Amino acid sequence: MKLPSDSIGVTDVRSFRECPRRFAFGMQRHTEAGEHPEATTTANAYGSAIHEAIAFAEEHEATDDQAIQAGFSKYASYLEPDDLQRMKDDMLTYRARDYTGVRTVAVEKEVRVPLFVHNGTQIYFRAKLDRVYQRLDNPSVFVHVDYKSSRHPMTDADVHSDVQMWAYNWLIHEFWPECSTLVQVYDQLRFGAVPTRKSAEQRSQIKGWLIAEITAILDTEDMEPKINDWCGWCPIAESCPAVKRASDWTAAKIQALDPIQDAPSLEPYVELMEEVGQARKLLERYENSVRDVLKMLPDARRAELGYELRERRSTFWPPEALRAAHELLGDDFYGLVKVTKTAVEQHPDAALLLPLAEEQQGAGFLRKRRTT
Repeated sequence: MKLPSDSIGVTDVRSFRECPRRFAFGMQRHTEAGEHPEATTTANAYGSAIHEAIAFAEEHEATDDQAIQAGFSKYASYLEPDDLQRMKDDMLTYRARDYTGVRTVAVEKEVRVPLFVHNGTQIYFRAKLDRVYQRLDNPSVFVHVDYKSSRHPMTDADVHSDVQMWAYNWLIHEFWPECSTLVQVYDQLRFGAVPTRKSAEQRSQIKGWLIAEITAILDTEDMEPKINDWCGWCPIAESCPAVKRASDWTAAKIQALDPIQDAPSLEPYVELMEEVGQARKLLERYENSVRDVLKMLPDARRAELGYELRERRSTFWPPEALRAAHELLGDDFYGLVKVTKTAVEQHPDAALLLPLAEEQQGAGFLRKRRTT
């Protein structure tokens, strides 16, 4: 594997560990080809937008409205109305947690440092740092802030073991040798800011791990795909041989298991259930993509492939019909009509209507427990 500009980041390493084939495809973003069209989605656009807004505020001494518009404009086609309010809330949090007694040394800065030499080629480790500050009263003390816009909080334990923050700690000490003490802050804009630190021994440990992982990448010739949690969102899933393998392999494993009622242990079934879930996401993604292509084909070509395009019809009662039904049925009408919470939340008087609702217990559902 030849790395673009002989550089690699921790996100790339993580991607390789999840799926070598997706990693190889994703590395094209570091070449002239740039990011692939599917790189930005509704799932990740908000995080990019709020980072853009915070960077704009820092670099241009802009107001919140100016910064928000700068971030929103860049990703407008992916953002929803509630994202705008989230940006306003997150900008207020960012302002409230602003740092004093420091000078800014990096804002959304691309940094790379030499890591090791592989077969005569210098390999660099790169990163994009959200914020790096230097204390005015003690210039040997640096503060690194990494902003996170996730809807779910990370525990303190997760932050302290986070490989990205750990690797960035080593990189910052290498890039700014005048830094003798580094405080890192995992700033969860919707939750709390978690400080974390690493010792010289820990920095040596993460450097050794990076060298070992990246050596494995460089020595890999065939980037074979692996089934993983991100298969359902992979930009190259449609051409991935793992699609066929996933269905065949999982079906074979299911057939090989004894009937579940006679199983002495449920562990193999639970493990397989998670594999089936991953395979299902991948196969659904494949099916939906092929269906979308079929819909766009000319009628003749679609017919050659054995499909035809039909209109889907549904029956509904417009407001005037509902009024007429109420006049006919009286109070029996309310037994037929259901109001959804989603529809109520979009109504201007939602605050008055929501308290009128009653909760009812539904069927139980399984959710995987989070481990800390």
